[in-house]
Amino acid sequence: MENIAYVHERFPVTQDQIEHWQVIPDDNGRLPTLVGTCPMCHHDNEIRLAEWVTSSGGVPSMVEDSAAATSVTRQIICTCRMGHEQPPGFYGCGRWWLGTLTVQSGGGYRLTVEAEHDMLAAAVALNHAVDGQDRSVQSSAEKWVTGVASVFGLFSLVGVATAKDALSGFTNNVKLAVAAALLTGLGLAATALALGHRAAYGWPVAVDVSDNRKLQAWYDDRRTYATRAARLLRSAVWFAYGALAALAIMTMLIWFLPRAPR
Repeated sequence: MENIAYVHERFPVTQDQIEHWQVIPDDNGRLPTLVGTCPMCHHDNEIRLAEWVTSSGGVPSMVEDSAAATSVTRQIICTCRMGHEQPPGFYGCGRWWLGTLTVQSGGGYRLTVEAEHDMLAAAVALNHAVDGQDRSVQSSAEKWVTGVASVFGLFSLVGVATAKDALSGFTNNVKLAVAAALLTGLGLAATALALGHRAAYGWPVAVDVSDNRKLQAWYDDRRTYATRAARLLRSAVWFAYGALAALAIMTMLIWFLPRAPR
């Protein structure tokens, strides 16, 4: 066994170097666990393959399950617990390779080194997403507290229309117009808040990435999220302007329309 220094890099691996790796099936039907020694540092590894990942992009593209999954490609990173002068929070020697599990006709999987690059970007992105998904969800939840406070702030608009004697002396038609402006403003402001939150933080959902088709669909959605977020943010700005306009109209109705003499 080699006590090499930690470096996060792709390591060229041959099929002979991983032939001894075991593919241990899961009793609950999930993806198997991989057990073997790292081809670089030769320390023991146990790799649990992710089947689901939290996505902030909203509802992902649907992938039909009409065909059974035949292959699963993953970035295999050394997970040994030996000392390799790792940075704080890291473990293993840092070397990684791309592996593919292929379903065998008689059942079970065969692990092979993946030489093609078709799934490389998606597999690497998946590992990053899985590593950071707990922090991402926690961060979104913490930031949503501010969003909830903003929702309650919307109710300050009601004070303009519900203050004592604010609508006294107005005809029923005027009162209905004020109520309509108030409800419109609240609706527009709430919509702006929801769209802005989705643009900034997304809406975490669990996405199935248990085979290459589903992994690629998740990766394609991830790549287009920035474009969708920009559209959501533009819409949020226009809805916010609309809410301010409705508030201004409601205020002017109360201030300037004539009232019946007391």
